[in-house]
Amino acid sequence: MSIKKNKSDFKIDQGTTEEDAKACSLQTSKSNRQSNDGIRRNQIWYKRDLFFIKILLVALVNPPIMAIGSQSVDLHSKSASEVQNENPIPSSSSLDDITSHNELRNVGFVGSYLNNYMKTVFTAGTPANPKSVEADMRGDGFGISGFYGTQLSELLWVNLLLGFDSYHVSTKLSEAYCAAQTSQTCYVKVNFFTAHSILKYIFSQTPRSRWWVGGGLGFLFAISKYSTVLDAEKIDRNGIYSASMGADYFLNSGKNFIPIEMSIALFPSSSETSARMLIVKAGYGWQY
Repeated sequence: MSIKKNKSDFKIDQGTTEEDAKACSLQTSKSNRQSNDGIRRNQIWYKRDLFFIKILLVALVNPPIMAIGSQSVDLHSKSASEVQNENPIPSSSSLDDITSHNELRNVGFVGSYLNNYMKTVFTAGTPANPKSVEADMRGDGFGISGFYGTQLSELLWVNLLLGFDSYHVSTKLSEAYCAAQTSQTCYVKVNFFTAHSILKYIFSQTPRSRWWVGGGLGFLFAISKYSTVLDAEKIDRNGIYSASMGADYFLNSGKNFIPIEMSIALFPSSSETSARMLIVKAGYGWQY
């Protein structure tokens, strides 16, 4: 009787509706996906744990090396000679190559030759018959400065200079318009204490030379001043801005060098006066 009953039950299960079959199939698929996801997570965790285990094994098999003074000593199995062969101590030339990329500085002095120019317009004649007179004055001057330079980056340097420059210009007019209309010679003679800064860009560099272009600003403080065309009492201090090009030529030591520079410096102009200086510099410097 029990067997028949089971067969009857089986027949009833075969007679289930199509909707029930689909629901059963979806539930089975969902269970399979969940099982696969669980297996995949276990594989990921296993790989992660295996990765960390490998790292620990490598650390145990190859222990770190401690540097003591100028020698390297293996804390475990390797001898000092083996470690030194695998990690040789840098030679002095290698150290020089490394430190060459560090910040460099230099100091020195330069002598200057100045080719000066000034154009000024002033009023001469009498109050009843004033006359505008133009004077183009030229002259030479000399200077000396000390400098300090520091490297900002591989291609940028900044130099600071302190020194003395002479600005002398003169001309001779056809009539006596200068010195309160008592002289044909017009001149301006000023000696300055100078403070100047310049930013340099290195565009070419070899083991023996370093070529650069740059620009800078400077301040000139009058120490002595004489003029037959300008009011000397008003000559006090001036600002200038400059554009320069130059090179540092290194001697055999690689530390001492000869700086060479050519620059043009412009004074702020006004409606009555404009002035400039063409400057050539050369000197001697020490790099450290």
